[in-house]
Amino acid sequence: TGFYTVTVTATNSVPLSTTLNYVIHILGSAISSPAITVSPSVTCGNTPALVTLTNGSSYNSYVWSTGATTSTISITTTSTVQITVTKNGCSRTGSAVVQIYPTPTVTISGALSYCPPSTSTSIFANGTSPVSYNWDNGAASTYSLSVTSSGTHTVVVSDAHGCKDSASATVTAG
Repeated sequence: TGFYTVTVTATNSVPLSTTLNYVIHILGSAISSPAITVSPSVTCGNTPALVTLTNGSSYNSYVWSTGATTSTISITTTSTVQITVTKNGCSRTGSAVVQIYPTPTVTISGALSYCPPSTSTSIFANGTSPVSYNWDNGAASTYSLSVTSSGTHTVVVSDAHGCKDSASATVTAG
C-alpha cells in the first residue's frame, strides 16, 4: 500500500500540472521463482531427461513451454524448457537447459583367431572420439588389447560426459 504523486506536463503549451493520488494494494507476498530440477543431470542417447517443478504446490497453476500442465515432463532432445507459474493472478517464468548427449559407438576389429606357433593376437576398439577405453581384463586407456588366450573380450568406452557403449568379440586359438 502506498501513495504516489503523478505530474503531467503537456508539450508545446503552457505547463499543466495536476496531482493524482493512487492507493496501491499488494495482494499477498511476491510470487516465488519456480524451482526446477533435471534428472539425470547427464543424459545419453535415447534416455529421456525428467524435468520437474519441485515447488509446484506453491502455485495455483503452471504450464510448460511444451504445453504440459503436469509437474514433471519428459524431454528427449537437447533444448531449453520454460515453465510459467501463476499464483493469485500473478505469473513468473523459469527455465532449465536439458542436454542430451549422443552415445559413443565402439566396434572391435583385428584378428579374432591365431594359430600356433603364434601365441597371441591384437584386437582394436574403434570408438567415437573423445573416449576412454576400459577392457574386461583391467587394461584401461588403450584402444588395443593383446590377447593371449581364447575367450570373449569386452571393452567399454566412455566419453567426456560419462556416456558409455560396449562391444565384445570372441577370440579363438587354432
